[in-house]
Amino acid sequence: MLSEKTVLENILRSSTSMAIVAMDHDFRIVYYNPVAEKIFGYRADKVIGRTAMDMHLERKANSSLFEKAVETVRHNGSYKYTFEQKREGEIRFIEATVSGIWEGNNNLAGFVLMARDITEHKRLEEELLKAQKLESIGVLAGGIAHDFNNLLTGILNCITLSKSSVKPEDKVFESLTMAEKASRLAKDLTHQLFTFAKIGEPVKK
Repeated sequence: MLSEKTVLENILRSSTSMAIVAMDHDFRIVYYNPVAEKIFGYRADKVIGRTAMDMHLERKANSSLFEKAVETVRHNGSYKYTFEQKREGEIRFIEATVSGIWEGNNNLAGFVLMARDITEHKRLEEELLKAQKLESIGVLAGGIAHDFNNLLTGILNCITLSKSSVKPEDKVFESLTMAEKASRLAKDLTHQLFTFAKIGEPVKK
């Protein structure tokens, strides 16, 4: 017959995404599941029996977060926080929750820390934020390009009308031609803004 302890240990070990670390009231680690090994980089047989404070000192981590978590747990039952962890030259973001293990008449017998790696989630959030910013810039660029294009169309029409009223050998005709060329170059720039705003299609070479 399966014991309650065996069932519980198998449930904890079956977690594939959540690191689970259990500590007694002196913060001595008594349980450390395989996901914790992957996230924190220590094998269970190297940490069980050691205190959480020892681990923080060894990793040169910010122990104040954990201390604050413990103090909050004593008053509120649990505490959730996020911290950075450097492993193999890469910064990983870890989200953790520390909860109390209570016995009898509200006696705090220990703590359980549950943590997960949220690095990819944060990267996706950052990419989404960048995309939203680019979309906002695109909408702004499209609006400016549209208004500017209307102005240039009016200017070009006026230049064309003015050129039809003068002879090619007149000095003003040359000035109007130069203004016409400059206006058409400006219209080309507006088309580039339209492309950036996804109103037009880019030409690939």
